[in-house]
Amino acid sequence: MIIAKYQMLYKMLLNFSFSNDQQVTAVKYAVKGISHTQNDVRVPSYDCMGELYRIMGGDDISKYYEGLRPAQLDALMAKFGEIDDASGAPTKQAKKVVPQKQEVIETNIGGRGRKKSPPKKASAPAQKQVRHQ
Repeated sequence: MIIAKYQMLYKMLLNFSFSNDQQVTAVKYAVKGISHTQNDVRVPSYDCMGELYRIMGGDDISKYYEGLRPAQLDALMAKFGEIDDASGAPTKQAKKVVPQKQEVIETNIGGRGRKKSPPKKASAPAQKQVRHQ
C-alpha cells in the first residue's frame, strides 16, 4: 500500500504542476520514504526526489534531506548526478549535507573504565595516655 503511494506521487510529479508548498510537502514525504526499511519503498522515493530535484533545483531541495544517513545521501547524490548527466547540469547544484560529528564525553563512572581504589583502613581512635605514679 505504501509503495503505491510513492509510485502515485511520482506519476503526479511527472504529469501535474505543484505549488511551492506542495513541492515542500512532497520532498518531506519522499525523504521519509528514503528512510524506510523496505527497499521496495525506497526505490520510488528516490524517483520522487529525482523529479523534485528536476523541478525545484538543488539549492531548494537540499534544505530537506539533512537527516539522511551517509549511504542514503550518497544514493541520492548519485540519482541527482544521473539527472544532471541526462539533461545537462541544472542551474542550481545540490549540496551534499555532511552530518556533523557529535561531541562524545567520556567518564570513568561505572562500567569498564572505573578503577577501584583500595579500601581505606580504619584508623584506631586516639587513646589518652594515662600516667601512673
